Amino acid sequence: MNADIFQAALAATARVACCAALVSCQKPVNTPEAPPLMEHASQKEEKPVVKQVPDEPKRSEVSTEFTACDQTIQEFLKIEPIADQNPSKEVLACCSLQGNEVDQKPDIRWDNRIECCEMLNWRGPRGCTPWGPPTPPHMV
Repeated sequence: MNADIFQAALAATARVACCAALVSCQKPVNTPEAPPLMEHASQKEEKPVVKQVPDEPKRSEVSTEFTACDQTIQEFLKIEPIADQNPSKEVLACCSLQGNEVDQKPDIRWDNRIECCEMLNWRGPRGCTPWGPPTPPHMV
């Protein structure tokens, strides 16, 4: 294909694209509406069916101890950087309590999972398993 033919083909393509754009931008032609249906006494007006979206399942309630431990853990994490952690027995107990409660009620949200599991060396509650079964023997 030589340059002249290529330029002619390119110009023709541009004209077709321009015409297609102009045609598609025009207002649609009004079409006559369908004649109204005759209503009979036996016909009932159908109401549109409204689909009901099911509510989200309610999450289990957390215990007061879980909430109190959440504050204890958050306060500890504000003071100590994660790399330099030397958690107290209270913080470790709170992490275990939260992990065990999550084991019993898996639908509750455990915001401190990663931090707690790191402090527990990824042992203890099932929520602290970084993978599914089977657990490697050295982690049992």
